[in-house]
Amino acid sequence: MSRRRVVFSCLLAIACTGALLAQSAKPKAAPTARADLKPGQAIEVVFVGNSYTFFHDLPAMVRALGAAQKPPRKVETVVVAPGGFTLQAHWEAKGNDGARAVLGDRKPDFVVLQEQSRRPIDDPAAMQTFAGKLAKVVRDRGAVPVWYATWARKAAPDDQGKLDEQYGKAARDHGGLLAPVGHAWQQVLAAADPVALHDADGSHPSPAGSYLAACVLFATMCGGDVDTFPDKLAVKGDDGKERVLVELPAAQGRLLRSMAARALAAGTPGKK
Repeated sequence: MSRRRVVFSCLLAIACTGALLAQSAKPKAAPTARADLKPGQAIEVVFVGNSYTFFHDLPAMVRALGAAQKPPRKVETVVVAPGGFTLQAHWEAKGNDGARAVLGDRKPDFVVLQEQSRRPIDDPAAMQTFAGKLAKVVRDRGAVPVWYATWARKAAPDDQGKLDEQYGKAARDHGGLLAPVGHAWQQVLAAADPVALHDADGSHPSPAGSYLAACVLFATMCGGDVDTFPDKLAVKGDDGKERVLVELPAAQGRLLRSMAARALAAGTPGKK
């Protein structure tokens, strides 16, 4: 090989290495669950959870994030979230409003599954049993399970590892995508200037906490650049007027989105 060709090869290698480093400097967007999901394509999401899902209208925040995309993505949401419900309670619920009845009448794109906040810690075996049952129903409907991995209560931060472990196990054993919301919360609470993510009760989310959850969930399902998500999320009410769901100071919004992106790029917490 001539000296000129050797020099050219070295320069090419350096350029490629630089490009790879530049790409790795910014967290990658979360992968979408469906390879055929196109920008701007409408989707339907069924939320199966409890108060961690309905506080501050988390599903509406996800709809607002869809509307903020370029091009906009219409997100239809259906919510099955009675207070305090476990996945077992959802499985055993009777009537047309139960999760299984709702899923039986629809063919959604994604189904977000959220366990009761203490069940992964207090009775992980029960969580996994009914996670598996519900995930099968979801897959039979042609939808993708999305595991809404929640956060530790304010008074028990060390519980996060157990939560991550059980939600990670659900994703591995029963299929679908893991939305590492609790992992993102940890990142925010460990920051030099943290944002209050817990409500006054130390369990439920504050508006900022629901915003962070919405960012992680939307990006888990649809991808996108989390850093471009807006600080203000609003939807139109039944009267046609704008209903503001959350409006964060710019610095808080940047922190929450950067930690959401970091959690998404880190992969599956609790993986063994």
